[in-house]
Amino acid sequence: MTASGRPGPPRTARLSTLLLFGVVYAALVFAVGFALGVVRVLVLAPAVGPLAAVAIELPFMLLASWVACAATERVARIGSREGQALVAGAIAFVMLLVMEAVLGAAMGRSLVAWLRDWLTPAGATGLVGQLLFALVPWIRARSRRRAPDA
Repeated sequence: MTASGRPGPPRTARLSTLLLFGVVYAALVFAVGFALGVVRVLVLAPAVGPLAAVAIELPFMLLASWVACAATERVARIGSREGQALVAGAIAFVMLLVMEAVLGAAMGRSLVAWLRDWLTPAGATGLVGQLLFALVPWIRARSRRRAPDA
C-alpha cells in the first residue's frame, strides 16, 4: 500500500524465490504424475490405447498443477507479476523434464528414446500438457491482476 492507501506496485520476487517455487511446484506435480502414470500405463493404456490414456489423464494432471501451484505460492511467494510467473513456470518446466529424464534413465530408458516419444501422438499430447503446466503460474498471476478489488 502507498501512503494514499492505494495498492503499490507488485512485489518483485528474487531469483532464489523463483527457483524455490519452480523446484517445489515441479516436485509436487511430478509426484502426482508418477502415481497417475502408473495407472495410465498399467490400466488405461492396455484398455484404451496410449493416446486415449494420456487424454484421460491430462485433465487430472492440469487440476493437480493448479492445486500444486496454489499451494506452492503460499510457500514461495512469486507475487502477481506475470513476467515473474512465466520465469517460475519455465523453471518448473525444466525441473519437471529433468526429473522425468532421470526417472527414465533409472528405468533403463535412453535420453534419445525419451525424446523420441514426443514424436508420437500420445507423447505430443503429454508435452502439450507439460507446457500448460508451465503456464499455470502465469495464468494464476494474470487472473489475480485482473480480479476486481473486493
